[in-house]
Amino acid sequence: MPNTFPKAIPFAVIGAGLCLAALVIAYLYANYRSDVAKHRETAIIRAETVLDGLGAGMRAQGRMGQHRPDRLLAILQELAQAPDILALELRLEDGDAITVNDHEDGVPNVEPGAILEGPGWLAAAARTSMRHFPRDVDPDDRPGRGMGGGRGLGQDAYRGTHELAVVIDTTNMRDAIARERAQFGVSVGLTLVAIGLGAGVIAARARQKQMETQLLVAAEQARQHERLAQLGAGLAHETKNPLGVVRGLAQSITEIAEDNAKTREMAASIVDEADRTVGQINFFLTLARPQEAQPKPLNLDEFFEQLMPLLETETAGTNVRLHYEPCDLTVEADENLLRRAMLNLVANAVRACGDEGNVHIRVLHEDGGATLSVSDDGEGIPPEDVPRVKEPYFSRSADGSGLGLPIVDQIARSHGWEMRIDSVPGEGTSVYLEGMRRIE
Repeated sequence: MPNTFPKAIPFAVIGAGLCLAALVIAYLYANYRSDVAKHRETAIIRAETVLDGLGAGMRAQGRMGQHRPDRLLAILQELAQAPDILALELRLEDGDAITVNDHEDGVPNVEPGAILEGPGWLAAAARTSMRHFPRDVDPDDRPGRGMGGGRGLGQDAYRGTHELAVVIDTTNMRDAIARERAQFGVSVGLTLVAIGLGAGVIAARARQKQMETQLLVAAEQARQHERLAQLGAGLAHETKNPLGVVRGLAQSITEIAEDNAKTREMAASIVDEADRTVGQINFFLTLARPQEAQPKPLNLDEFFEQLMPLLETETAGTNVRLHYEPCDLTVEADENLLRRAMLNLVANAVRACGDEGNVHIRVLHEDGGATLSVSDDGEGIPPEDVPRVKEPYFSRSADGSGLGLPIVDQIARSHGWEMRIDSVPGEGTSVYLEGMRRIE
């Protein structure tokens, strides 16, 4: 229960960040759609303004309400000079049309009051009512002043409802909309980055608080374990004294009971069990009160020359052969702790070989350092057991204490080294002490 809330904090922060991002993006999208609509509305208003201006211009150029086709064309050409107008068209009621067209797609057939859009253009149309001359009237003729003057051209002209169409260039509108779209994309990206960074900072802070709490708990547990280890070490030390008394009494019994073989055998068993128990206690004390390494320059060839006779006693009663390969190296190490580590490693390797096999001690050169390895061709360690061999009292061997490798690992860490284990079942095991500092 105590860890549930801290673990839920990052998920809550992520959820809140996603909700905030959705709200901000929705707001930005609404603004984007509004700006796009405004640009489009501006283009439509421009088209309607051109149509209104065209209609008003045509009506203003007429005489007595009559319009000549050539003059209408001139008006269209003059209005078409505006840079954003692609085409203009006057569709007469009789089906004819007067067109000024610079638009490659022509003037689309747009209904009055409707809007058509294409790539880079917008078309609109409107109806207008005016009188105009028939096309077969001489342009030089002028309308008379009254009913009897001139040719009475007003009698030949007719009033009709015609259509005006305009095609305007919307390149600027499309560019503006493209800029709005790019701005919207950038805004969304920056929003997501900002919210993501904010959520990351909050989550990291929550994680930091959680880790601080875990560190405090771990520190308290470490202090409690240290107190328990001290109590256990004290108890173990006090236990050794009465065991020593028991062993002494049992040894005396074996000397006194010369005529009673059974008594001597039982007393000898007491001595053996007392020695074994003291050995276990000594292992425990080593783990409970680890010695701090005091490294000094140590010539490995000289070290193993003195140690090999003691190591070879581990092979007594077997056909296991022990090999050391000279290396001519000097490293920084605590001699006493390294001796203890090698005794444990060689004992394990000999035990793994059984009655026959080989144990090799090698020193591997590295850049600025060295690695010490102990390898055997014994039964190997099952893969599922390799991660556990450093645990105190873990052993698959009937006569193993489960403390040898944990002690070696502790010695390695006290030097700043690392103990690594490679093992193949049925082929053997190699234990490496890596990170030794070499002295030139």
